[in-house]
Amino acid sequence: NDDTPDTPAGPVVGTAYKLYLTQANLSKTLLFGGQTESASVNYRLAMVEDAAEAVDVYLEAATGGYYLYFMNGSTKTYIRVYERDATNGKGSLELVTAAPAEVLTYNADFDTLVYTAASGNSYYMGTYNTFSTISVSNMSYLNANTAEVTQFPAQLGAANDDTNPDPNPSVTVVTIAEALAASSGEFTVKG
Repeated sequence: NDDTPDTPAGPVVGTAYKLYLTQANLSKTLLFGGQTESASVNYRLAMVEDAAEAVDVYLEAATGGYYLYFMNGSTKTYIRVYERDATNGKGSLELVTAAPAEVLTYNADFDTLVYTAASGNSYYMGTYNTFSTISVSNMSYLNANTAEVTQFPAQLGAANDDTNPDPNPSVTVVTIAEALAASSGEFTVKG
């Protein structure tokens, strides 16, 4: 993208975003709907296609990075990304109500959030193949040849302004890098 700055400032704490991914193998933009796939499959985030069903997610400042959370009713719920198997470089995720020990950082190359474990392994949220949920994968799978081809990293897109809700809501998906290039770090995208 020609208007992407070389060094984007990254996401803004306290800003409402939509957690989404573009699943090219399904020709769909999928947004986080605020829950896991099911009670028994609680390590994958369920996605929706209708922007009206997607939840707003926010970043909270943490030492060295961010926590990612959404409001589940009146309960602040964090998306925790963690390492479950250091030897084999496997990560996972879960929804928790206490701030996790794990901190996310912004990866400007792929416009995504990343968790780096003490083992040195790094993990991102996204999907691959023809899956339509968000799970956690090792960053070793994500590179210039695989991004948006076989690996689809989750990104933060600007949420609509809720002050005058549209009766037919939509989300215009704008990456953090695109939004920062179009403004001086503050932005609002209206549907």
